[in-house]
Amino acid sequence: MQKQLNSMTLKQDIEFIRKHFDNYFRKISKEYLKLEAKINSNLSEEDGGVPAEMMVGEVDNEGYVCWSMIPSNITENDINYLEKKYSIKLPKLFKAYLMGYCFLMGEFNNGSFEVTLPEIPFDNPLMNIESNLFAWRLLIEAGYIPFGEYEGGYGPICFDITQKNEDEDYAIVWFNHENLFNLDYDQWKDRNNLEQYSNKLYDSFRELIIDLLT
Repeated sequence: MQKQLNSMTLKQDIEFIRKHFDNYFRKISKEYLKLEAKINSNLSEEDGGVPAEMMVGEVDNEGYVCWSMIPSNITENDINYLEKKYSIKLPKLFKAYLMGYCFLMGEFNNGSFEVTLPEIPFDNPLMNIESNLFAWRLLIEAGYIPFGEYEGGYGPICFDITQKNEDEDYAIVWFNHENLFNLDYDQWKDRNNLEQYSNKLYDSFRELIIDLLT
């Protein structure tokens, strides 16, 4: 099974991501997919809201509109830019996640805890993943790649690059931000010091997707 996963192409990985997103969002009421429209509003790219390309139906009297997933406009070149800028190597299935769909609701709950994954708005698709990378960039030197949030802000969710499997995927851990904020600058970059605060969530990003979106 592991050899089969390792031989999957980027196209197959994107199909895997889209299949799980399709199944998940098919169950969501359209009322939960309403946000403020960016047309004729003062919203900037950083303010959230629904860009024109993702709108479905008419904008209501309060300026809200339903949104729909559309194919992501993130390219391999965009991902190469991120990897070079932050000196990281993203798991190949996470690259497929970024290249799968543009969507605007990143909170997923398995009944035990909530994970916030980076949303991908069409008008600024790298905004949220880059925000995570920048905010917790000191963790990168210790071998952790931040990409999401645990329980709506308790702390960063990261790939642990020392726990890599044959699928070019990494184990996923999270850190309580209170523990991190009590550290000195140099301690953030010291893996031996940080490991005691890491909490394992999943063996891989694939496991996370199956658990949260099935």
